[in-house]
Amino acid sequence: MVRDWLGIPRDALIFGFSGRIVPVKNIEAIIDAFAALTEKYPEKNIYFAVFGGNREDFTDENSYSYSLLNRIQKKNINELSEKIKFFGVYFPQTIMSAIDILVQPSFYESWGLAVTEAMACGIPVIVSDNPIMKEVTKNGQRYIDPSDASSLERAMEEFLLSPDLRQELGNNAYEDTLDYNWSNSFLTLIEHIRKFGLS
Repeated sequence: MVRDWLGIPRDALIFGFSGRIVPVKNIEAIIDAFAALTEKYPEKNIYFAVFGGNREDFTDENSYSYSLLNRIQKKNINELSEKIKFFGVYFPQTIMSAIDILVQPSFYESWGLAVTEAMACGIPVIVSDNPIMKEVTKNGQRYIDPSDASSLERAMEEFLLSPDLRQELGNNAYEDTLDYNWSNSFLTLIEHIRKFGLS
């Protein structure tokens, strides 16, 4: 199994992030929310897996990646650094085989490829409450205010405590991506060309 290969327990609930390790992605908010949940529910077997970025950045004291490691250490929560894992860049099929919920609380996204990939695998997502993410997810997932850490914590807690919700929104996610194919994209493009008189 992929989790064995990555060193993550098979029976753990995995929150995941996939993308560039840059400030606009708001990864520190996920760390804060995850840390709060580990304190509130010490009996729960949960992990946060981060996929993306260059490993060299984590040794550069001036990098955003390095600041994330410092943030984890300063929490001073038992075993937190062991429950938040940074894996670098992997193929999407590896990432989506390892996680249960994708968390992407970005301040800005032009589309959200990782979100679409997760949904196509039947993985529920937590995303920022903005027009782009609502279009990608078709208003069917969990939305948070990226500037409000408590908003993200509540959404993650909801998934943590409700397997039924994870299943329901995972099924919805898969169904919502069935329309994402080249034929539909081409027809939509033609429709817009005709509508706006670009032909």
